[in-house]
Amino acid sequence: MKKLLVVGAGFLQSFVIKRAKELGYYTLAVDANPDAEGFAYADSHAVVNIVDEKACLEYAKKENIDGVLTAATDYGVLTAAYIAKYMNLPGLDYEAAKRVKNKYLVRKCLFENNVDDTEQAYEVTSVTDVAALSSEICAPQYGLQVVKPYVQNTKNNYTRFICFSKNLEIYPGADRTSLLIRTPHKAGALYGVIANFYSLGINIIKLESRPIPESDFEFMFYFDIDVSVYSEKLPTIIDQLEYSLGAQNIKYLGSYREA
Repeated sequence: MKKLLVVGAGFLQSFVIKRAKELGYYTLAVDANPDAEGFAYADSHAVVNIVDEKACLEYAKKENIDGVLTAATDYGVLTAAYIAKYMNLPGLDYEAAKRVKNKYLVRKCLFENNVDDTEQAYEVTSVTDVAALSSEICAPQYGLQVVKPYVQNTKNNYTRFICFSKNLEIYPGADRTSLLIRTPHKAGALYGVIANFYSLGINIIKLESRPIPESDFEFMFYFDIDVSVYSEKLPTIIDQLEYSLGAQNIKYLGSYREA
């Protein structure tokens, strides 16, 4: 049976420990708190401060682990990467882990790479990259490493996960659609766009402005609309918008099922 070490055994890490056991791993855990909740679910545990990278590495070597991970703790990310490095295990590069933990460096990297541009996406593969937001289940599927789970600021916050394909893929149940629309810089332009949705009885779920790269004080608009990819209303609204604004100012981002 493969041995998996979870760095940290608090409330949030306990879910990972339980899941690892369900998947058939012999699960070990380390935490500085002798009463850590996750210890109750682990097959074996040790009271070790997860900030103490060398002590955690010593325990990992003693137990001859096959893998290491963490969840919901910055310090656990560093220690897990440290253990993976010195035990030659799959894991996040240690230097990349130090950069990801440094909020200033992350923000600086995001700014310098214009990550807020909706046409760009990044994935962490080395110390020079940024990060990718995805479901935790994507990690084993695509050979990724979980840097930090539970990144939301509030408990009721949700992240939309989008899969990109070189080919157009339409999946059953795709009842929501996203569009990116650029309007003329004049009074009433946005009102004219919204009127098109109103005339077709299409509900706008979300509307927000986005700055146009390399343009001063000009904006494009991101729309989430309540219309299925199978509805006749979708090609109709796109045709109307392209007629009034020009095809180059309308971008169909895709249709999907709202989870």
